[in-house]
Amino acid sequence: MGCSHRTARRFDQCGHCGSINACLPLILREDDDPDAPSDTTTPDPCVPLTTFRDAPVARYRSATPWDLALGGPETPGIAIGSSILVSGRRGTFKTTELLRMAAAYGAGAAFCPLEIGQGAEQMRQIATRCGFAITEHLVVPPCTDLEGVCESLCARRRKLVVVDSLSTFRDPVEAFGKLRAATPKATLFLIVHMNKSGQMAHAEQLAHDCDTIVRLTRTHILVETKNRYGPTPVRVRR
Repeated sequence: MGCSHRTARRFDQCGHCGSINACLPLILREDDDPDAPSDTTTPDPCVPLTTFRDAPVARYRSATPWDLALGGPETPGIAIGSSILVSGRRGTFKTTELLRMAAAYGAGAAFCPLEIGQGAEQMRQIATRCGFAITEHLVVPPCTDLEGVCESLCARRRKLVVVDSLSTFRDPVEAFGKLRAATPKATLFLIVHMNKSGQMAHAEQLAHDCDTIVRLTRTHILVETKNRYGPTPVRVRR
């Protein structure tokens, strides 16, 4: 039978007499007993989830296929202040597609061409060739380093920022955090390149931090796995 030694923790073997399965739990107060009936007279401080209502999401209508891709058919539009990770193989026109988005936005938009061989002149050439209506409201940072880009974006309140691309930084996860801190209320589009196997660097952490993951093909905008402010999966023709 053992010594019926009481202890605050449960042990298979009693440390007092060495018996197996002989220890009894030490109950300091009656309400410490897990088998005792719960007290239903004390008000529950927790609030039922049903008392909360769905908060409406403020959206921007760009008049592009991105409205349907990111908001769905019931609530089309781009959630203001969200972060969208845009991936795709080379040749899927990620830069052109998001330059059209930034040009359509107007005042408060910034496009950050950070790829080697790309710059403001190349972006202007793409816009002219594709017929995008570029105005003085669409700005480009004067530098390509992370600290300089963040400082330029902080100079004025930005509403929409396109970064082309996040893959140019040594640590894309760190770069994402700094860019998000520099533009806390802006809608942030981040281009990420994919390798030959169809994967992107730091995929798991970036997917966790962003609000929406978009994959571009030559013909479609695909939202397959994550969209915090809209339905999934969504397939919209470009």
